Amino acid sequence: MTHRVLFVSTPPYIGGAEVSLMALMQNLNRNQYQPQLLTSAKGALFEQACELGIPVSAQSFPWFSRRRPWHYLGSIYHLSKIIRREGIKLIHTNCDHSLRYVMYASKLTGVPFVSHVRDLVRTWFEPEKVSALNQAQQVIANSNATAEACVRAGINQTRLKTIYNPINVNEFAQIEKSTAVEWRAGQNIPANNLVVGIVGQIQPIKGHQEFIEASCQLAATLSNISFVVVGAPPPGETNSAFAAQLQASVSSLGHAERFHFLGFQNNISVIMNALDILVVPSWQEPFGRVAVEGMAAGCTVIGTRAGGLPEIITDDVDGLLVSPKNVPDLLAALHRVAIDQTLRCRLAQAGQRTAQKFAVANHVNSIQTVYDSILVNYPH
Repeated sequence: MTHRVLFVSTPPYIGGAEVSLMALMQNLNRNQYQPQLLTSAKGALFEQACELGIPVSAQSFPWFSRRRPWHYLGSIYHLSKIIRREGIKLIHTNCDHSLRYVMYASKLTGVPFVSHVRDLVRTWFEPEKVSALNQAQQVIANSNATAEACVRAGINQTRLKTIYNPINVNEFAQIEKSTAVEWRAGQNIPANNLVVGIVGQIQPIKGHQEFIEASCQLAATLSNISFVVVGAPPPGETNSAFAAQLQASVSSLGHAERFHFLGFQNNISVIMNALDILVVPSWQEPFGRVAVEGMAAGCTVIGTRAGGLPEIITDDVDGLLVSPKNVPDLLAALHRVAIDQTLRCRLAQAGQRTAQKFAVANHVNSIQTVYDSILVNYPH
C-alpha cells in the first residue's frame, strides 16, 4: 500500500533544513510513500519541488491575532481541507512555525504527525511549541545534542529519536581533481599553496572571528598558505557590518592578498574539493552538515566541541576537535595539520569513510522505519 505524506515547511527559501528535506522527499520509496509539500510562498523551495516532480502547494501561515483570529483559524481549516482532499495519511513538519497549525489539523482530521527538530534556536523551545511537539507521534532530532536540548525544554523523551541529517556523499566525493585545480586557478591561488577554508553563513555564532584571528596568525608563520571564506551574512545591518569588519581585520594585519572572501556560492562541492583543510569553528551547531560535506570531499576537518560536531568528528581519528571561542586552540590545530602532510592524509581518508554513515539512503531508511511504526497504529 502507498501512503501519502504531507511535508509542511513554511520558509520559502532553501537552507540546511530544506536541503535535508528535499533529499528525503526525493529519495522516499515511492512504492510505499508519496511525498507532497506545503510551503508558505512560491519561492526557491517551491520551485525546486516542482523541478523534482514533487506535488507542491502554498498557503499563508499567519501569526495568531486576537483582533483577527479568523486568519489563523482559516489557515488551520485550509490545511485540514488539503489533508482530507489529498488522502494524506501522515504529516511531517520541518519547521517550528508550522507546529501548531499541524497539531490542530491533526486533531481535526485524525491524521498523525511527525515533527523534525533541526535547530537549537530558542523559538523551537517556547512553551506553546513544546506543547505541540508533545502531541506528535514522533519527534525526530538531527543529533543527540538537539535531542538533549529537546528534553531540557520539556519534550517527552519517549517521543524522541535521533536521525542524523542526510548528505549526498557522492556529490562531494566524485568531483574530478582537474575541476578543483581549475577552480583554484580561477581564484588566483598559487598551485602549490595549502588552502584552508570556512563555509557557511557569516555571523558570530559560526566562529568567523576566531577563524580570521587564528588564520592571520598562521599566515604570519607560513608563506605557502591561502584562506577561503565562502558564505554571505544573513539579512540585517548588524550581520553585514560583522562581515565587513572581518575583511577590515585581514587588511589591517597585512594579509589581504592571502584571503579570498567569495560571498554566497552555488558550487560548494567543487569548492570543498579545492580545499585542503576545512574549519568549522561554530560556537553551537545542531548537527554540522558542512563538516560531513568536507569529509566526503576529502578535506581534513577541524571542528569544535559544540553541539552535534563531536558526534561527527572523532578527535585525532577522522578530524580534529578544538574548544569553541578559543583562538589559541584553533591555531594549534591548524598549525599541526598545516605542517604535517601525513597527518592530513590520515585524517582525510578516515573522514571520507565516516561521511558514508550520513549517506542519504541511511537517513531515508531510518525515516521510513519511523513512518512504518506510526502507520501500523493508524489503519485507514
